This record gives sequence, structure tokens and C-alpha cells, in this order.
Amino acid sequence: MLRNLSFCKNQVSHPMLRRTLVLSAAMLLAAGCKVGPDYVAPPAPKVQSDWSAKTAEIAQGVAPESARVHNELPALDDWWTVFHDETLNLLLKTVNEQNLDIKMAAQRIYQAEMDYRYARGDLFPKLGTDAAFGRQMQPGYKGGPKHTYGSSWNWEIAAASWEVDVFGQLKRYMEAYDAAWQATAEDLNNVKVLLLAEAARTYINARLAQEEERIALADIQAQETYLEKIVARKEVGKDSDVELVQTQANLATVKASLPKIQYAFNECVNRLSTLMGASPETVREILLRNESFIPNAPDAVAVGIPADILRRRPDIRALERRLAQQTALVGAVQAELYPKFYIDGSFGLQAENIDDLFDGQSLTASIMPRLQWRIFEFGRVRCSIAKQESVTEEMRLEYQYAVLQASEEVNNAIMNYVKLQDQYDEQLEAVKNYNEALKLSYDLYETGKREYMVVLDSQRYRLSNQLALASVHAQLASSVVTLYTALGGGWQTDPQSSASMSDDYLRASFVPGSQIQMSAPGESINQQGTSAQRGLPENVQYSTKPQQSYSTDLPPEGNRSRRNGRTPAPAPQPMGGGSITEFPNSPSAQSIVTQPSGRIGNRVVR
Repeated sequence: MLRNLSFCKNQVSHPMLRRTLVLSAAMLLAAGCKVGPDYVAPPAPKVQSDWSAKTAEIAQGVAPESARVHNELPALDDWWTVFHDETLNLLLKTVNEQNLDIKMAAQRIYQAEMDYRYARGDLFPKLGTDAAFGRQMQPGYKGGPKHTYGSSWNWEIAAASWEVDVFGQLKRYMEAYDAAWQATAEDLNNVKVLLLAEAARTYINARLAQEEERIALADIQAQETYLEKIVARKEVGKDSDVELVQTQANLATVKASLPKIQYAFNECVNRLSTLMGASPETVREILLRNESFIPNAPDAVAVGIPADILRRRPDIRALERRLAQQTALVGAVQAELYPKFYIDGSFGLQAENIDDLFDGQSLTASIMPRLQWRIFEFGRVRCSIAKQESVTEEMRLEYQYAVLQASEEVNNAIMNYVKLQDQYDEQLEAVKNYNEALKLSYDLYETGKREYMVVLDSQRYRLSNQLALASVHAQLASSVVTLYTALGGGWQTDPQSSASMSDDYLRASFVPGSQIQMSAPGESINQQGTSAQRGLPENVQYSTKPQQSYSTDLPPEGNRSRRNGRTPAPAPQPMGGGSITEFPNSPSAQSIVTQPSGRIGNRVVR
């Protein structure tokens, strides 16, 4: 054994081996530089300093207290609470926790993290062990045996190979994987924004269908009362069969509209059940047992300033991260112009017989620097570099276009919100006038001064305008959803990470089956709204308070208009009393939590 150690010492002191070790050490010292461009966040294209609707209000001299658009930073994390609708709060909270698209997006984050960690291993030596046995048959020689046999036993106790990242190709790949991981996290936020907005719009449409059904049923009730009067007048000779048939036809027309309205409601229920990961029966029970009014849009909204879009919208943040990923890939491809250096080494035992394998003379060791260079493929490499640079420029333009498009979407959403408020006021005035026209025409008909056809026309016009008002109300509520979606609301953001797109992202490790939590607080609004009932058949009740049932009786004049600083309409008590706190038959009496998915895994995620 002492002789073996002396042998090893002599081998290590060999001049060739010393030069090899010196060369390997030099390669290690050279590692650390990186070729290619370093990422710099692109300058955003110039956008207006303020939103168009806000500028228009200032130009019109609207007083700040009456303005409908404010520059304060909006509370976007749970924007839906502006509706003060506990049912909506609960549904969106459940969508955030139970939706399968959100769970799949979370799994994609986990996959991206694993890709990053797997690629990180390329920075370190690859170490393994290997054992082999071989037996050879060789031809004999004249005068000797026909064949000779030989055997060898080889055990590499440790075999290592290390790519020394002299020109930073591996580090560039790591930058790309890291940026891809961050972009996938932004994709999850974008999925939340889109799905929560879709769920809110579907809920509004469900409430619209319920409101339309209420209007139709109230009109049917009024027309049935008319029909009874027509029959009574016909018996005394005041009316003919013409008036009777016309009334019956008008009544049948309204009844025929009910199946379509009911189908629209069921369609919304089924869509909500898919988004929430719940059964349609559960969703239907929630919608039917709680107040069934269209959510009341706020009289004014805070939208911040255009520059806030860059720090908030997850689709833009994801594009910025993918641009960083692509920039790193350019550097990785440029590194192909330079040689790659490897250090291979092994330590083991080798002998002809297994009995000699553990003898001191069987010890083997090797270290070998290695170079690999695509020196005859520079043309192909430069083509690849040019392509990646072109892709980078394309993504830079895509990012700038996304910023401009986001500004356009917000401007359009704000203008739509403002104009729908005006349309709501005018439509409300139209309903008031048609209510009065119906009353007057009926009075004239009873005195014989007008034909019954005038009454029928007034009924039809009143009904169509009642339905139009309900539709405008739903559009106004949906415009708020669209506005907050355009602003990038619906996900929890960290203030520091929002301050600069180039800051390090705070990443959470998404493990398969983990819960994705997001609070959706909603304060209970326990104010009550009322409307008078006249009891006249031609006056089916109508309230202007958006969370009240649509009827034809109008509230006091001071509460009618949304303009001139009108006080927001109070929310009524839930139908049937009480307030909602959880789903019926929910998995937990306290909350609904994400169940393990079991899956491992621009604007929907690419």
C-alpha cells in the first residue's frame, strides 16, 4: 500500500498532469463572464397624461364633487366590493378558490419553477458511478492454443464532467428560465383577472334575466286585469270582440317572452357553476334565495393615471418578463460563437481479475480538459442569432403595442361608463313618460275619447322601455366590470413589485394541491329602499333605485338623476331577509377551500 501511495504521488507530480491541473484552474477562473445583451426594461410608449373622459369633464367645468372620474389610485385587488353585493362577493371568492383554470395556471407556475431548478443543475458538475465487466476472445498463435481469453473488471467510483461556463451561456439560460417562471406567475394573475370579470358579468346577466322576468310577470298581471275589464265592458255593450281579441293577443305575446328569459337565466347559472366548480343546483339556490337585483354601479370611479397600467396589468407584466426571457436567449445563442470548455475526471479501480480489483495496484485516476467549438458552423450560428434578435424586436414591439392597447381599452371603458350613466337617466325619463301616457290613454278610452288600440300601443311601448331600462342598468354595471378589468384589477399585488417592472419578483412556490387564497370582503349594506304602490292596473310598479324591482312607479324627483351629484341609491334588504355567509351544503361551514388538483403541470396563457 505504501508503494501504491508513492506511485500516486509520482503520478500527480508528473509535468503533464501538473499542466493539466493548471489549465483546469485557469478555466475555472475564467468562468463568470457573459456574452450577449443585458436586459434593460423597454421604455413605454408615450400615452396621455390623463384619461379622455377626465379631460372632457375638466373642459366642461364639472365640479370635482360631481365628477364621475377621479385620479385617485383605485382599490383594484377586490374591485367587486364597489357594488356592495354580498352574493357577488361570495361568488367571486369561490371562483378564485375553486376555478379549475386558476388551479391549472398555478400548476404551470410549479412546472416553470421545476424547469428553472432542473436547468440550474447544469451549472454544477455531473457526478456518477459506473461498473463494468468485460471478457474478450482473441485468436491464438501458431504452436499455441487456438484462442486466448482475457477479462477486465472496471469500477469508476466517481466519474465527473463539468462544463465550465466561460462565456456565460448557461447563465443566460438560467436568466431565461427565471424570467419564464416570473411570466408564468403573471399569467396566473391574468387568468384571475379574466375569469373574475367573466363571472361578474355572468352574475349581472343572471340578475338581468330575473329582472326581465319580474317586469314581464308584472305586465302580464296588469294585462289580465285589463282583460277582466274588457270582458265586463263587452257584456254591457261598451266593447266588441275586437278589443277582447286584441287584449288576448297582447297578453299571449308577453307570455311567449318568458321561456326565452328563463333560458337566459339557466344559461347564466350553468356558466357560473362551471366557473365556480360547483353544481348548478347550488348556484341556483344561491341566486334564488338572496336579493335578485341588478348590482348598482357607483356614481363615480377612481381610475388612477395612465402610467399605472404598466405597474398593474398582469398581461403587460407577463409580456415584459417574456421580453426579458427572449433577451437572455439572444445571449445564450451568441455564446455558440465561442468554444465550450469541459473538465472530465474519474477515480476508480481496474483489474483483470476480480480478486485483484481491490489491490493497491488497481487504482486509476484521470483528469482531462476538453474543448468543443462549432468553428465550421459559424454561418448557421449567425443565422440563429439573427433570428433570435428579430424575435426580440418583435416582442419589444408587441409589448409597446400592448401598452397602447391597454390605454385604449381603459379610455373606451371609462367613456362607456360615463355615457351609459347618461343613457340610464334618459331611459328613466322615457319610462316615466310612457307610464303617464298609458294612464292618460286608458282614462280617455274609458270616456270614449280614444280607441282601445291607443291603450295597447301605450302598453307595448311602456313594456319595451321598462325592459330597455333594465338592460341599460345591466350594461352600466357591466361597464364597471369592464373598466376594472382594463385597469388590471382582480389579483393581489405587492406594492414594491408594482413600483418597477424591472424589480425582482416575489415568487411563491406553488406546490401541487396547494390552496390559492384571495379574500373578497364585502360589507353588509343594510339600508332599505321603498316604492309606493298605486294599485292601478295600468301602473305596474317601477322603482329607479337600481337594486329595487323594476316597476312603473317612480321615486321622488330628487333621487331620480345620476347627474348633478346625486346621492347613491341605498341597497335594499335581501329578499326573504337575512344575509348570506356561505354556500348551502358547502364542504366547510366556515369557508370554501381549494381541493387538491392532483395535476402536475396573451390573454389566456401561452
